[in-house]
Order: sequence, then C-alpha cells, then structure tokens
Amino acid sequence: MAPGIEAHFSPDTLNARSPELSRLARQLDSLNRRQLEIDRSLDTLRLQAQQVRREQIKSDVINLLLLAAIAIFASRFILRFFRR
Repeated sequence: MAPGIEAHFSPDTLNARSPELSRLARQLDSLNRRQLEIDRSLDTLRLQAQQVRREQIKSDVINLLLLAAIAIFASRFILRFFRR
C-alpha cells in the first residue's frame, strides 16, 4: 500500500470508526508481514540454489579435468604398448 493509504487505514485509526474495518486492517497487516517473510525466505532459497549450482559446476569441471588427465595417460600408455 502507498504510505498515505497505510496511515489512513491503520488498525488504530480504523478502530474508532469500525471494529470490523479495524480487524480487516490488522489481518491485512499480518498478511503483508507474512508475505515479506515469504519473500525473504525465497530470496534465501534462491541464493542457496545459486551456490549449489556453482559448487556443482566446480565439481563437474574438476571431474572433466580428471577424465582428461586419465585419457591422456591412457592414450600414452596404449601408444607405448603398441610401439613395442
């Protein structure tokens, strides 16, 4: 909500006008706070997912380098074996 609207429809100012409107304003305030918590949790989960992806990429690169080293070693060994 816009700042002016929030001030105009806050639970305290509505309490004098209508208990039902005051209750609804409190519920809306509670829902807004919950939505902020959910948004923060989602941001945290997104950051964690990015970190997991980075770690997986690092692991994949290391595995590929190891496979390349093994392939080079094996090809040299095979070439030496057939030269004799």
